[in-house]
Amino acid sequence: YQEYKTLSGLNELEAKLKYTQLCRSLKTYGVTFFLVKEKMKGKNKLVARLLGVTKESVVRVDEKTKDFLNVYPLECVKKWAASPNTFTLDFGDHYKEPYYSMQTTEGEHIARLISGYIDIILKKVVYCFSLYNISFAHQPIQKKYLHSTTIRIIKRIHITFN
Repeated sequence: YQEYKTLSGLNELEAKLKYTQLCRSLKTYGVTFFLVKEKMKGKNKLVARLLGVTKESVVRVDEKTKDFLNVYPLECVKKWAASPNTFTLDFGDHYKEPYYSMQTTEGEHIARLISGYIDIILKKVVYCFSLYNISFAHQPIQKKYLHSTTIRIIKRIHITFN
């Protein structure tokens, strides 16, 4: 009721702006979720999970409580692989567990989404490097091998592409 009282005097445009700001402040804003199953550690049992993909990360979410269990920045994703019934992320040396595998029939969709976000990140990297006349002639960029130093450079330059 208190929140309503603070918003009740707004005109339509102000109310829409407040609503949009509220939506964007939610932890799950911009996340595309997929229902997956993962093997429980030490057991031969599958448990349902939500796998979320954002423009910056991949998240593991508890299906029942909706708590975020892990957040993996996209710059830590070294490779990924989709098959008709599974999807696997390879984090290289970034985490204790280098792989995260799950059962899903939406592996190709997840792969396309991650690939698209990494393509956008790489385009930003190339653009940022071009501002400083840094050439990639001797360093071919491969979208499946995104290196974290390029992300750090983007963050240091403070360019916003939204």
